[in-house]
Amino acid sequence: FVEARYERFMLSELEEIKVEQLISTGRVTALRDNEPVLIFNFSSTYKHDAGLFCRAAESLKKDGKIDEEKLKDSDYEKNSCPKCGRR
Repeated sequence: FVEARYERFMLSELEEIKVEQLISTGRVTALRDNEPVLIFNFSSTYKHDAGLFCRAAESLKKDGKIDEEKLKDSDYEKNSCPKCGRR
């Protein structure tokens, strides 16, 4: 793995942080000055984690803290494959 690019974003500058599902991967994007920016790419295995990241970032931006209880998905583990973690 070689890092091709590294950028830092202020959370206060980002709007509409969301997961975009692609064919076998996905990406987390946001709007910065009304322009789309790529936050990170992920494989489909990490789709749930990317969703958690988006919810945590929105919670941190809105409330100034992350409420871990709100982020818990109570049925995720019981409806997920114990080997790979996919739903």
